[in-house]
Amino acid sequence: MGKNSITRIHYLDNIKWLLTIVMMMHYVFIYTQEMYPKYKENFDNVSSLDQTFFIDFFFLISGYFVIPSYLKKGQKLFNKDKIIRLGSVILFTIFIVNYIHYHISKQNDSIGYQVWLFDHLVNLQWKNIIGSSWFCWMLLIFTLIWSQFSKNKSFNKNHCLPLPTYTHMLFFCFFMIPFNFIALLLSYKCNNDFLGMYNIKYFPTYASVFYLGIISYQNKWFDKIDFKYGFFGFILFSFFYCLENGWILIGCHFNNAIFRTFCSVGMILFLLYVFKIYFYQSNKMTRMLSKSSYLACAFSFILIVTLIHFFIQHFSIHPWLLLLLTSTVVIISYFILSISLYRLTNVRG
Repeated sequence: MGKNSITRIHYLDNIKWLLTIVMMMHYVFIYTQEMYPKYKENFDNVSSLDQTFFIDFFFLISGYFVIPSYLKKGQKLFNKDKIIRLGSVILFTIFIVNYIHYHISKQNDSIGYQVWLFDHLVNLQWKNIIGSSWFCWMLLIFTLIWSQFSKNKSFNKNHCLPLPTYTHMLFFCFFMIPFNFIALLLSYKCNNDFLGMYNIKYFPTYASVFYLGIISYQNKWFDKIDFKYGFFGFILFSFFYCLENGWILIGCHFNNAIFRTFCSVGMILFLLYVFKIYFYQSNKMTRMLSKSSYLACAFSFILIVTLIHFFIQHFSIHPWLLLLLTSTVVIISYFILSISLYRLTNVRG
């Protein structure tokens, strides 16, 4: 198996750690809104905005680096590495992190954690079991399926497919609507926690952007995104985000799963262009933040719940200031823990 190297792309590093900050703030918004029901609608507006793209972007970046890793390690070692690295996070979350989270939040104290865990397992509602490592679970599924059906010889060919035109991108997004709708119906039937596929209604978009990341690497599409594509992405995101929220067809709201692909692709194009132009440089600190950005994901909920439960809820300050304070402390704590784990395990991102 031949080796394949990839030059570190600094703007992708910057996207990774900045999106990690967005992710942590998103979770803080979710937890804090329970303390302030009057502000729930305002908090929901903020969290619904960032929720339309940041997880999708993580899947895109993960897909982008699949091929070089696969070529370097070979299929067996590649699969083994993914199972160990991602699987260990999932198991650690189930048996350590969620156990601590369970007792901190004092959920169903009378039945005990083991009974609670078994009950969710047999009911196939695994989201609460997998917790914040659901992204690792989905990424493991996508990666192993791709590996199973991949033919290595095709990766070494000189691919030169042009970046899809605006028309092709629109066609792809419209093509995804029926799949998004089916996934939405499935979420009503099976619940959003089914088999740990958190928000299963977004599953088609998650899978599609993961694959887009793979073919973007093959064809160097990220290098070809210019101002026109960035502006097109901004318009695409803005229009369909306003459409699904009833701001274009007044009073006519759509479930955000229907037009998810439009919003996701639009914001991906826009952010890729912005970061390529304005955030293309990095230093030792930003590279460290990028490499360690995923490592403490399993601890994110413990950080947030512990901080809110034992400290923040006792503060008598304005909810927005409370949110800012909580987010700042959680983000700093998260990266301190992530960098510590990175140095301890010497994991390379």
